Amino acid sequence: KLFVNSDRKSSQSSREPQIELQEQSRRCITRTGQFLGK
Repeated sequence: KLFVNSDRKSSQSSREPQIELQEQSRRCITRTGQFLGK
């Protein structure tokens, strides 16, 4: 289900799902880093 949703978003964004996933992961990491005060 999540994959389908991601695919739909990627299609709309005209971007590769892998890149989108990487960006999301990066954002999450940045947030975690800020929380840890890194």
